[in-house]
Amino acid sequence: MTIDLPSKATLASWRSGCRDPGDVFLHLWRSANKWGPANRDIMPPPPDDFIEAMRKAVARDDGAVAVTEVLDLLTTIHPGRGAYEARSSFGGAALRAMALIDDAFRITHPRTRTVAPSVGTARIPLWLKVAEARRLEDGEFGRHETLRLVPNGPFMRHGRHRTASSGNSLRDEFSCLTCAPLSGEQEGTRVEIDVEVVGTDVATGVPASRSIGRETLCFIPLAEDAEDLTFRSSKKGRSTLLDVTPSRNLSGRLHEAARLNGDADLAIAPELTLSHGDEQAFSDLCTTDAASLPRIMLAGTGLTDEVGPCGRPWNEGRVFNKVGRLLWRQRKVWPYGMGRSAADAYRVDDPGPDALLMENVAAGDMIKVVDLDGFGRCVILICQDLEARTIVEDVITHYQPDWVLTPILDIGVGVGRWVHQRAFALSKLSQARLVVGSSLTLCVIKDPVDGTATPIGLAVGPLSVPPAEATSENPEQARAFAVVRADGTSPKTAKLRWNYEEPVWSKTTMVSERDLKKR
Repeated sequence: MTIDLPSKATLASWRSGCRDPGDVFLHLWRSANKWGPANRDIMPPPPDDFIEAMRKAVARDDGAVAVTEVLDLLTTIHPGRGAYEARSSFGGAALRAMALIDDAFRITHPRTRTVAPSVGTARIPLWLKVAEARRLEDGEFGRHETLRLVPNGPFMRHGRHRTASSGNSLRDEFSCLTCAPLSGEQEGTRVEIDVEVVGTDVATGVPASRSIGRETLCFIPLAEDAEDLTFRSSKKGRSTLLDVTPSRNLSGRLHEAARLNGDADLAIAPELTLSHGDEQAFSDLCTTDAASLPRIMLAGTGLTDEVGPCGRPWNEGRVFNKVGRLLWRQRKVWPYGMGRSAADAYRVDDPGPDALLMENVAAGDMIKVVDLDGFGRCVILICQDLEARTIVEDVITHYQPDWVLTPILDIGVGVGRWVHQRAFALSKLSQARLVVGSSLTLCVIKDPVDGTATPIGLAVGPLSVPPAEATSENPEQARAFAVVRADGTSPKTAKLRWNYEEPVWSKTTMVSERDLKKR
């Protein structure tokens, strides 16, 4: 692969389109990504005088002035159509310029304010203050064509190690910035990726955590008995469709469960357990005793009143803060299809041979990446969406979330089941914590005697051992892993603290016989 450099004319054209060095970073990323790992591996560092001049250029207050000086420095050393060695030298200088721009953003990165707050005393150029204000408003520092410039995740822990990919990877080269795609695909269908920023004020956001890295999770099954959910099937076209709705208003049960676990950082309720019409009732209840509630509550999912072009509602999750303010919504992207054997086990209508009992919902067309600057970057993947390819890999790989939250409707989350396997596989892509919460209704329908003992909460990750540092005693493929079961009273809940020293946690590979026997 040759080193295809941006021409001098291209560098000149960037001057009018770039507001600040962050925009230059975005353009350079697009070029550097084309050079390929074998070329980037051997690009030499620039001389010290270039580095010092570039550092001063990036530190200018005026964004336009900084852009001009950065591009002038790159233009001065541009080799034109020079030999490979000269082009490689320019590439090395461009990568160093990107590293200096990346470092300039460190002072405003959410990770700096939480993981390493002592770093936050340096001077901030005016252009960077403007860029940060733009991110808070628009969710991004900027965009160009198919990419957006955003803070590199995660926010509540240090990012992936440079060696994490076991090869040269541009996205692992930079600590504070990344260029991430605006969209992905699920089964060939375009899925937009949207970014929102939620602040740290109590009324409209989520205050910063006091227990970074050791957050407490509360799993609320909400649908506890066979009668708590209603299953109805219907025919449309060639498909048998399945509607799942709560049999009663469960907002009071959800609020009470959350109130009894007010010391939790995050509460998660499962899929299809709170109707769209009952979410306001839950929000109103939260306003009466906000001091006694978890910081963030994923209030399950439910069917919307609004319908899509296909005439069907969306399966939508809702996230609230502790004062009952709705922070964001996420619609399910990939409707689930239940096979004949599962339909028989759960005592719902038989879809027939070689057919699926299809979830009667419209397909969402967007995955939201929500930056909670006081809690971390969050993504919600509703049940089947966890299996969506390649959109899920794209989101986790390029956005590096702190949290991947998955409410499901299933017979629990035991060791070796599909959610464990998928979460285990995805945990290699990032430092994310993957959290799955299930209800108990299907468990009780399948097994009326022991169904309530089924695990309802699962947590996996993050991968903590870089491949280059792995040993036989501490293998890089190991993950932190825990499952929890609900207590015996109603409203049922299960708590889990993210603390690997507690006995509920284990280090597991996929999946050892010892782990199976333990559970």
